[in-house]
Amino acid sequence: METFTPSLEKVDSELLEKTKNFLSVEKDKNPKNTSKDCKNFQTKTTSNTSSMATREYVTRNKAKGPYTHTSLPPTQKRQKKDTNSQEQQQQQQNQIATSHVTQTRDVIISENTFTQTFEQNEGLPSPNIAQPSTSTAQATVIYTANPDLEQTEETNLLTEETNLLTDETLDDVNWENVSYNTRHALLIMADNIEGEGLREKRRVMEKIIPMGIRYVGTCVKRIDNTTYIKIDFPTHEHMEKMATLFDTKNIKYEVNDYKKRSLTQNDRKNEIVVKDIPLETSQIDIEKHFSSYGDIETIRVKALNQWHTANITFKDTETASIFNNKWSDIVKKDSVRIYTAENFEENKNTRTEFCAKLCNLPRNTTGFDIDDFIKQQGGKTCFIPRHPESYNRLRYAYVCFEKQEDLDRVLYDTKEYYLRNFKVFWTQEKSKNCNICQSPEHLAKNCPRKNDRRRNEKRITKLAALYERKNVETTNAKTVINKAIKINSKKSYSQVATEAHVSQTINARLDNMEGRMNRVEKLLETALFALQQIIKKGED
Repeated sequence: METFTPSLEKVDSELLEKTKNFLSVEKDKNPKNTSKDCKNFQTKTTSNTSSMATREYVTRNKAKGPYTHTSLPPTQKRQKKDTNSQEQQQQQQNQIATSHVTQTRDVIISENTFTQTFEQNEGLPSPNIAQPSTSTAQATVIYTANPDLEQTEETNLLTEETNLLTDETLDDVNWENVSYNTRHALLIMADNIEGEGLREKRRVMEKIIPMGIRYVGTCVKRIDNTTYIKIDFPTHEHMEKMATLFDTKNIKYEVNDYKKRSLTQNDRKNEIVVKDIPLETSQIDIEKHFSSYGDIETIRVKALNQWHTANITFKDTETASIFNNKWSDIVKKDSVRIYTAENFEENKNTRTEFCAKLCNLPRNTTGFDIDDFIKQQGGKTCFIPRHPESYNRLRYAYVCFEKQEDLDRVLYDTKEYYLRNFKVFWTQEKSKNCNICQSPEHLAKNCPRKNDRRRNEKRITKLAALYERKNVETTNAKTVINKAIKINSKKSYSQVATEAHVSQTINARLDNMEGRMNRVEKLLETALFALQQIIKKGED
């Protein structure tokens, strides 16, 4: 078979003539489109190479130019590719690499970045990665030449240098600490003033101040568990005038010397802080216990969450220095933690740094019961938490040690220890255990002892019913009956929810009934008033 293939020169010449004719016709038809602002032409060219027909749509807009950003230099137009020689391609790539600017970010990479990576990876096999052919476009490193960006970098460096200079010169700047105006105050004990409440006692003291003596105000102040009414004066002269008046009226007072109090507060060498005191332990019990070490000057007890905290000040520093090495003590049957007040935060951190958890204690185990065992293990403090509602002691304790070696020796000890047939064991401070069986392998919701507890409850209820029928009056029978009463009085979550819902519905119904009754009463009142008016009109 013979195929007809026209020569390329004839085809190109024919296409050029056709396009010229087409453009001349379009110009004659639409003279408006020949303006400088709007010159859009779309030409469709066809080429037949190697018996394959292809179409190219070329849009040309002479009015439009390349994208020009305010902070970027104008880009140059790319030249048309000439696929005849590889040298021209290389020149075009170099031109693009030197003149192109990215719009989003500027990439600064060394020239040998890609070449080094390719040379390193030449020896590695890459069966699943398609290798690019020589005709495809290769990755090029983009260089930027932006003077504005260089200026911004220089300004940033200058600001950083100025900030450093200002930070260095801050210490040399002259500055002054401004304080409040000093108030000159007198303190009068609230018990020595007439009146029922503190507010009334303040008014009584304000009425005593005569004309000619200026005062700032009065307030209530508590110092060492005693309540005072404090009167502030603007100057020392006015305070002295008021003091002489109190002397004439035989009113006892004290001068509020703030400087002396601040010095005594800062000097806390004679003071200790006792924490984790149970709420049932009174201030008298604490004072009796610690007075065995030495004479106590002051003691202040306050409640913090579930525990009491006591600040005890001794008369001499020798007594307080005993507790530099003594971290805890037994008050009645509970273990309390002790800290020296001087550098309190530092002592608190050092005395709680190495801590372990002693688990599976028998129920209601106290600090007194395990004090000897804790000392044998090298423990310095022992803290047994309490339940937030019942306030019963939990079945684990936190024990703090002085050194890391003591802590490691306890945690990695293979010896077994038993307290009243309960196998106790050591774990990390933050480990979570089951609250029922104290096992570290599961939590309370997955404890297997729950089923055993239900079986025991059924057995106890059956035994209690049998003892009641037979009128058994022994002590153990009474305990079984009391246990059965407690078991039967327990309510499930669904029962509590239903009871609450029923009570809410009953209350809502009662409220609706009251509202309806009030409406009926109002209607009856209006009806009676209307009848009375009608009767009056009929009589008239």
